[in-house]
Amino acid sequence: QFLCALEAVGAYPAPSNPMAVIEQYANVLSTNAQLHQGLNENSLRAHIVQQLINARYQAVSEAHSYQGHADIVVKNATFGGVSVGNQLVAECKIWGGQLALSDALSQLCKYVTGSDGQAALIVFVKEGNFSDICRKASESLNGHPSAQGPYFNNGSSINFNLIPMQNISQSIPATLLLINLTIPRYTRTMEVKYF
Repeated sequence: QFLCALEAVGAYPAPSNPMAVIEQYANVLSTNAQLHQGLNENSLRAHIVQQLINARYQAVSEAHSYQGHADIVVKNATFGGVSVGNQLVAECKIWGGQLALSDALSQLCKYVTGSDGQAALIVFVKEGNFSDICRKASESLNGHPSAQGPYFNNGSSINFNLIPMQNISQSIPATLLLINLTIPRYTRTMEVKYF
């Protein structure tokens, strides 16, 4: 309520779109292990949906979208009682390698249409070298038939165009967002004492 009051007077601007809300929360998750330690994909997705709702978007999880149920759907506002397309259709996954990422992208293609405003594949990286995984994800994206450039790579976020399965002559803006949930492990150092 306090943030809403600040937004109302212009002191704290609301994020401009649903992906901005998700990216903002991804930064929070990445810097505080207590927020995500021990959570599975469903719990992490629920946190993201709650952030979207708090930002006053009509977000729902496991919502029907074209040929299945997408993990996150942000509905468009209705105009004259009719809602056309969605603002965002997103699929969430835990990093499971390049083949799993390719499969997830194919899955996302089933959920989007040319009427949707944006698509997103949100990947939670819980183990491994995050920089190496970002590189591998970028390689997988570049090789997928539904992804087309231009690619704008910001490290853990890659913007591109996604070709929906229902109409290969169309494309919609899309984002591959990798969220760093790895927890650093410190190695023990042996202290040698001389007497």
